[in-house]
Amino acid sequence: VSLMGRRVDPKAGFLEKMLGPLAGQSVNPRLRWVGDPIRDHLTLLLNARKGSVVHLPDYGMPDMASFYADYPASLTGLRTAVEELSRTYEPRLLTPQVRLVEADTGEFRISLVISGEIEEKEGGARVTYRTTFFSDGRAELDET
Repeated sequence: VSLMGRRVDPKAGFLEKMLGPLAGQSVNPRLRWVGDPIRDHLTLLLNARKGSVVHLPDYGMPDMASFYADYPASLTGLRTAVEELSRTYEPRLLTPQVRLVEADTGEFRISLVISGEIEEKEGGARVTYRTTFFSDGRAELDET
């Protein structure tokens, strides 16, 4: 498939078709699992800052400095923010739940697990993404 002169994997998710592969993602087509586009969108969502999308003012994370200022008391607020964003902006992830797994106070590195159900042709499947926030505000997601 070609999009604006660029070769695009026909099995790619919508965002990949529009933006190309995300940073750190292989450009070689591979067998994609239904949870991959959800992980990719959550990565974009958690790395966006609230107010950066004009037509969706609540899209993205609040300013991470607010979490740093009240750390470690802000961990509950961070967990809640991630859960609410997942519930609001990733409808493919049914009943998302977020729990704290690790907090490194020395480096301000926080790991959360986002889990939920997704619908597949054969029925439901459970997905779990380990999400790590780093001191620079960047979020990385890995499937577990």
